Amino acid sequence: LEQGFPIVGGSKMPWLIKDAETPVENLFFVHVPRCGGTSLSTHFKVNEQCIKGCNLWHKMGMLYFFYRYRLLETANFPIWAWETLIATCQFCVAICLFIAAEETSFVRREGHRFTRFPIIAYTFLVSGTFLLVSSTFLFTAPFIGRVALIRKFYLILVHYILFRAMESTDWCTGTNIKGYMMHLTMPKLLQYGYVTPERMEEVSEKKRTLMSFTPGGGKDLARQG
Repeated sequence: LEQGFPIVGGSKMPWLIKDAETPVENLFFVHVPRCGGTSLSTHFKVNEQCIKGCNLWHKMGMLYFFYRYRLLETANFPIWAWETLIATCQFCVAICLFIAAEETSFVRREGHRFTRFPIIAYTFLVSGTFLLVSSTFLFTAPFIGRVALIRKFYLILVHYILFRAMESTDWCTGTNIKGYMMHLTMPKLLQYGYVTPERMEEVSEKKRTLMSFTPGGGKDLARQG
């Protein structure tokens, strides 16, 4: 604003200001997707750094988390995914088992025919349906962000049922019962103990030192960021 950024009606980001009369007192801060966070994580190889020294279960969980994170950046409801292929294979196996059961599992009792239901076929059918529906629709940003019940179930699943396999508290990435860790605000990071006040002060001091050596008092650096 001090540099004369355009306000409502201008050509550059008019959504930053709610009131053109007193813009300094009525800033409207929003989270803007695709603003560089993923690029920074890729540049510093966070997905590789966070699994160093971890057990196999944790490595698999973090690899799957980053796979899903990249996938959901391309589509709200991803159909062309590995989960869809696995679910399709499960359906095919279930159909084959049902057909085999119809051909071989008839027994005669008092003139009636009874079918022995293949429990394995039903297991594949139910698990494939859950995998397809959850990965394509339920466990996606539109549902997790808008339906509290689905969000709570998802967080309980990744935190307790999967034994926190998709979290990295050291790198503040992944997801657990608190949500997506890379989306937490600084007060939340301090509140949950992911970052200590001393570490926060150390990082803030380094930032202030860096900006103090930037021409223009750090304003050029801030504008670039």
